[in-house]
Amino acid sequence: MSLKTVYLIGHGRVDGQAAPIQIPDKITMHWLAPLGDTSVGLSTAFMGGQLLQEEGSDPPRANVPQHYLCADMNVKHDEKITAFFRRVAQDPHGSPDPYVLYPRDKTNLPLSSILAFLKMLSPEEADWHVYWTCCRGYIGRVNPTETVWEQGQRIRSRARQEPKETPALDNKQEKHKTLDADFKSIVMVAKSDQRVLRQDIALGSPTGGINRLLGIITRRGSFSGMG
Repeated sequence: MSLKTVYLIGHGRVDGQAAPIQIPDKITMHWLAPLGDTSVGLSTAFMGGQLLQEEGSDPPRANVPQHYLCADMNVKHDEKITAFFRRVAQDPHGSPDPYVLYPRDKTNLPLSSILAFLKMLSPEEADWHVYWTCCRGYIGRVNPTETVWEQGQRIRSRARQEPKETPALDNKQEKHKTLDADFKSIVMVAKSDQRVLRQDIALGSPTGGINRLLGIITRRGSFSGMG
């Protein structure tokens, strides 16, 4: 039996109107923030090993709301991926070569399709631990609380100052497409890939090296916000 860990990065949104999804067998979901909270700084702190505490987890076959992983700007991904590659703390489950997964440019990915994609990669032998490191605010709501990483500590469900409504997936500002997870819509990078990305990491732009390796041509103007 093999054990694999994957960290999901980007913007996070929750569809409170859709039917719940069921986590597949041999996959455990881990959350850094409570359901309904936006988050600030948790992802980078966790990826870098400063934040070791999670909010909770859901086991295989548990029902959870449908979440969407939405693309962020490359500069935001660079920050989190660099922290991932430089992480000294051991993976929480002892995985020797954990992964980071994020959407390709201007893409929204349903969590259900991400989990199905991971099952496709390793249908029988692997146990997956999947970390949702980003926001969990409900789409179309002014979510009133946030969980933040501030001055080296995790502050849970703090009242937000002048909160804005979590935008719809098809809003005109982002112009994202909602797609199922597959080899064309995601980027998945292993910790061991830092060997071929060493120069890009040193320059603070690992996504540039990843895009060159994968032959991705990115478009400018991706929306930036909390994730």
